[in-house]
Amino acid sequence: MQHQYMQHQQLQIRRYHPADAAEIAQLFYAAVHAISSAVYNEQQKQAWAPAIMEARWASRLSSATTLVAVIESQIGGFMTLQANGYIEFSFTRPDMQGRGIATALFIELQQRAHRQGIERLSVAASHVAKPFFERQGFRCTGENKLLRNGVLLCNTSMEKIMNIDEAT
Repeated sequence: MQHQYMQHQQLQIRRYHPADAAEIAQLFYAAVHAISSAVYNEQQKQAWAPAIMEARWASRLSSATTLVAVIESQIGGFMTLQANGYIEFSFTRPDMQGRGIATALFIELQQRAHRQGIERLSVAASHVAKPFFERQGFRCTGENKLLRNGVLLCNTSMEKIMNIDEAT
């Protein structure tokens, strides 16, 4: 699927390929570590994204419907959808944020979810991602506190009941 991207640059949304794992692992690490320390401190970011582990990413991304946004032969973002409607990952390269990449990925992901008969989408959104998912029609269902590598991380459980009109 093609989308217009900032000043006529082409944004292509496609399925994940195993060869993407290294670039996606680096994108994830960079995106987490680019978050303002006012939102998540350095210790929290290190616990969330401790190191780039390509083999681990290849396995995780292959087990879900993973969509990749490609701009000028670079991966600009990715989003995953589990069979139960859970969006595990939604990340955009730090230097490409705010340009519609996540929205384009979500539109395509939502259409695929509809075609798969998924009636409810859910996500555990970081403080940074929460406003994006609210704009997509998700509602908050709870606050989460989890311990990762001995560090407390907080996020928000959110859900969206699929609407037939939105998926077209």
